[in-house]
Amino acid sequence: MKPYLLLPRCLWLGMSALAAAACCNADVIVFDDVDNVLSVTLNGVPVTGNGGRVTDFYLSGGFVSFDLSLGFFTDYTTLSAFTNLIDPSSGDVSDRFVYEFVNLSSVYSVQFGLNPTLPVIPPGAEDLTTIPVQGLPPDPYYLQPGAPQLVGTAFLLYMSPDTFYAQTEVPEPRLSAVLLLTILLGICLRARTQSPFGRCMSRACRDDRR
Repeated sequence: MKPYLLLPRCLWLGMSALAAAACCNADVIVFDDVDNVLSVTLNGVPVTGNGGRVTDFYLSGGFVSFDLSLGFFTDYTTLSAFTNLIDPSSGDVSDRFVYEFVNLSSVYSVQFGLNPTLPVIPPGAEDLTTIPVQGLPPDPYYLQPGAPQLVGTAFLLYMSPDTFYAQTEVPEPRLSAVLLLTILLGICLRARTQSPFGRCMSRACRDDRR
């Protein structure tokens, strides 16, 4: 059964919804891209390693992967799905989100990466932009720097959905080294010619030329 189609089943059929909810809580996960370096937050708290629902955490540059616990074993059909965010200027894939459920596992895996360290799309994975209940724009889903963008939702048994967002920070304008040097040189020259010594030297230079 597919979690993103709202049709999951659980092996522990006698477990009450309250007991299951007590095992684990749904979360909001944000992948934050600052200058092509990723960071991850879970309900606003930075994630830097294993803890709570997070296991098998790995983060390197523009790629991150980890597992999220479900709190119970499931008989979800083994499946995977993905979302691509497209760079509007080039038409290439900029970011990619992937999650995968495995039958009889108590965790599901999550991957997110930036080009050129995009996670591999598993064979048979479904495009989440083609599944209406996900609420995503149709492909091509363009990257929008500065605003959190929903990239996927995992609908889980006895739990509120886990939701995943990508956010690309808008870089602050930076002066190039050449431009900065030119500006500093201009300031120095202006200060020199406006000083008494500078004006004196300027006159001396003009006198020497006569």
